[in-house]
Amino acid sequence: MVSELITKRSIEYTAVLIFKKPAGVSGKKHSRPTQPFRATEAEFPGHVWAGDFLHDRITSGRTIRIFNVLDVFSRRGFEPPVEYSLPGRTIAQFLDSLCMQYGPPRVFRRDDGPEFRSKEFQVVISKYRIREEVIPPGQPFNNGHIESYQGTMRDELLEREEFETLQEARQKITQWVRSYNTERPHSALGYRTPMEVWNEYYGN
Repeated sequence: MVSELITKRSIEYTAVLIFKKPAGVSGKKHSRPTQPFRATEAEFPGHVWAGDFLHDRITSGRTIRIFNVLDVFSRRGFEPPVEYSLPGRTIAQFLDSLCMQYGPPRVFRRDDGPEFRSKEFQVVISKYRIREEVIPPGQPFNNGHIESYQGTMRDELLEREEFETLQEARQKITQWVRSYNTERPHSALGYRTPMEVWNEYYGN
């Protein structure tokens, strides 16, 4: 009887030693602190491109999507695809065509949208060895150049024009981009237009 009691207490004491947490040790797992986002500063045309989507409606009420890509240094906007739908495959083809025509950027800044995470888009990124810079969720200010560009497009064009058809939207958006690139001096560019800065660098 006595030996059984001693054995039982020994087992209980051992269990306490096994399961008792060391002093100062919490049961919660601590995640590593998030590194602050630091955008690459564009040093020349073709160094950093930024991409983002914009939405509008034609008069029928149907939504259209615009995929804008901006050269951050020169502020040049590339003529965007305008479609009812812009899946990853379509924006991958567009980026591929830009890279073939102008050479790939070293950095492509974007958000974490599903189109950018698509297999087709990532194939193009790998093909040209582009480094992606993904802005944190809810921080569009970290992609401020293209946010400003798209805000200007919305204020000057999308809010003022009513597009009857998709084709009309494409045409007028393309015209606006061309005008922005060639007729809009920027104080940040020494009061030169985006195309003046672009052409000066590439010797056109």
